[in-house]
Amino acid sequence: MRIVLVNAANVRNTNSHGDKKMKTKLTMMVAMAAACAAFQLTAMPTAEETRRAEPVVKKLLESDRAALASGTKTRSEVAAAAMRRAGAAKTEAEKLLLMKGAFVLYAQDGNLDKAAETMATIKRAFRNLPPQSVTNMMREALAAEKAYGGYTWSYRVNNGGATVAAVSPSPKGAIAIPETLGGVKVTGIGRDLFAFCEEVTSVTIPEGVTSIGQNAFDLCFGLESVTIPSSVKTIGIGAFSACVRLQSVTLPESLEQIGEGGFINCRSLKVVHIPAKLSVIGGAAFAYCTGLTRFTVDAGNAAFTAKDGILYSKDMSTLVSVPNVPTIARMPSTVTKIGVSAFQGRDRLEALTIPESVTIIEGGVFNGCGRLAEVTMLGERPEAPNEIFPNCGKLKAIHVPANAKSWAGMKDWFGIPLVFDAK
Repeated sequence: MRIVLVNAANVRNTNSHGDKKMKTKLTMMVAMAAACAAFQLTAMPTAEETRRAEPVVKKLLESDRAALASGTKTRSEVAAAAMRRAGAAKTEAEKLLLMKGAFVLYAQDGNLDKAAETMATIKRAFRNLPPQSVTNMMREALAAEKAYGGYTWSYRVNNGGATVAAVSPSPKGAIAIPETLGGVKVTGIGRDLFAFCEEVTSVTIPEGVTSIGQNAFDLCFGLESVTIPSSVKTIGIGAFSACVRLQSVTLPESLEQIGEGGFINCRSLKVVHIPAKLSVIGGAAFAYCTGLTRFTVDAGNAAFTAKDGILYSKDMSTLVSVPNVPTIARMPSTVTKIGVSAFQGRDRLEALTIPESVTIIEGGVFNGCGRLAEVTMLGERPEAPNEIFPNCGKLKAIHVPANAKSWAGMKDWFGIPLVFDAK
């Protein structure tokens, strides 16, 4: 569900009717907030329950969101669908998310009676509803929109910059994101902005944008190129997830952070160059990048380095990510940890030797290494999660040293037979 936030004080409307309509919405929502603050209501879902519910709700409303983007459904019709699904929700977190979304959509559509009715339903269904939650819904409902390039762009304004939150109808072909909206400079690409937009082939992000939000280009199967300006500092969680045709991305010198799964399943991505300021790379950022041949790192980077196309921490104590190659015979003896999902989805990897210096193997490391048939571990048994070789069907044995104390008496490791012959 795409949520639109905006600072009402910064919304600029030239249409007097639109201005009155916005003020009416604001008046109604302020009254609701006051009522909620005075009302003692039931237990709220926890943050973790809400986090787990978000993808479920997104899936439930997938077809309705597509219909809204194509113009075949109104916001009120999607809101009604959300309320119907709320009635059949399996968890309280799913129910609340669906109801909140319905409230926002009704208010954005100017259907204030239905918005008020929905808020009353939320109040009856949940006790201890925080006033801040109502305030957030008010902000989400106060949507600002602007036509540009044949599309309608919804956005929110914070700290003098605009974050693009939604675009309709569903975009196709080459897309240029506007530099300004309502006279405000665009500084952010919002969560899920182009998610599921399979017919977008290229995107130009304007100078001035500093952040690309979570799942912003998720499942853009047709995306072949993206221009990221020098102003971008963060690429969010799953921002380019499953952009399977994206062959190359020039990461700007300003980039400081790539979120977890930032480029996961970008199967056509061949080379990744890490710029000097990049200091945080989330787990599985390049998992299932099956076309990846090497990493390179700017010499001035203080956090990372590369050797033989493999990405390491600067001191080479942590292996961060590897290219998709058949064999990795040796790692440097400085490596003590193999990081989260470092080998995940490397479907060309057949053989691997892990040095005796490695004491920690983190989660998801070898998941999906379908051709991995030979693993040699030269040291003592490292710390590892319960499963480190899921979906590694060809791996029939792990070779370990005969004189290693921590392996003594063991016949297998997480179900993989041990052979005591490593040298």
